[in-house]
Amino acid sequence: YQATLKQLFEEINNSDKPRSQLASVAMQIMSSLQTNLDGKSKQYRDPALAEIFLMNNVHYIVRSVR
Repeated sequence: YQATLKQLFEEINNSDKPRSQLASVAMQIMSSLQTNLDGKSKQYRDPALAEIFLMNNVHYIVRSVR
């Protein structure tokens, strides 16, 4: 995932904000990930499957962070 992380950090560094702390950077990465997952969930025609997809991925993220 080196290319993806590089792109995220470049976007963060190119922002008008001063250098972010680790927590701020982590939140921006999580926000980007959530946006990406929301887009992928829209590929499901059944709204229930879209919600299960999101719940499963958020659960995976939480377990991985722990």
